[in-house]
Amino acid sequence: MKALVIYLGLMLPIGLTAESLEMRISRVTSQWKSEMQKLTEYQGLKSFCEQSAYRRQVIAMLHEIHAYHDELEKLLTSPHSAHTTRVARRLIRHLDHLEEHYNVHAFKLFFHDQCGLQQKIERRSAHYKAGFGVHSYSGKVYAQEVEMYRYIKKLTRKIVRIRKHVGHFYRRKPAWDHS
Repeated sequence: MKALVIYLGLMLPIGLTAESLEMRISRVTSQWKSEMQKLTEYQGLKSFCEQSAYRRQVIAMLHEIHAYHDELEKLLTSPHSAHTTRVARRLIRHLDHLEEHYNVHAFKLFFHDQCGLQQKIERRSAHYKAGFGVHSYSGKVYAQEVEMYRYIKKLTRKIVRIRKHVGHFYRRKPAWDHS
């Protein structure tokens, strides 16, 4: 029930202007980058796996990002859009790729696997501490951090790319002074 309330709280008001959408996308992207910086480390993953409140917060942030991207796509595909079709198509292609490959379900599946691996590493930590190299505890932790870093880097890069496109897309042109 709490997840439903959180998700409904993210629903966008009707009549959201392009400027406020741009500001909201920029704000949530900045928040996302700072949270994902924490998740690239093993201790961040440990807190993500163990603390359900933190996990819900991160997933709600991803829901918010996708909700804003859906609003942006509706704005771009509207017949009254004042944007060039070439630029709009490019931005829609990026939005669709993010939605297809890096949606909330894929994020949950990836981190479900990572949490399972993290629990296995912790359960067998005494065994792994006796090993060395890639078979040691630190080797297993490092390998998992690298895998998480790669996934999070790709996801964050896609989100930041959309934010940059939105920034260029809604850049205000200087008003010409005809007086």
